[in-house]
Amino acid sequence: MNKRFYIKELRVIGDNITPAKIVFKKGFNLVTGGSNAGKSYIASCIDFMFGGKGPLKDISQSKPYHTIFLEIET
Repeated sequence: MNKRFYIKELRVIGDNITPAKIVFKKGFNLVTGGSNAGKSYIASCIDFMFGGKGPLKDISQSKPYHTIFLEIET
């Protein structure tokens, strides 16, 4: 039996701030952006949610957020 999944959405939420999210599609997804745009932080959040190393790097842009949601579809 072949079980597969894909990451559908990564969302971080906080009090009195609009949630930040990135939506992924089934298949290959390419995250691009300039320097200090958050690409590495996205990868770190996904790694953290799958039980990888933590805690997350303390960056100023993440201070208002306190909760991470990782939506996975099978």
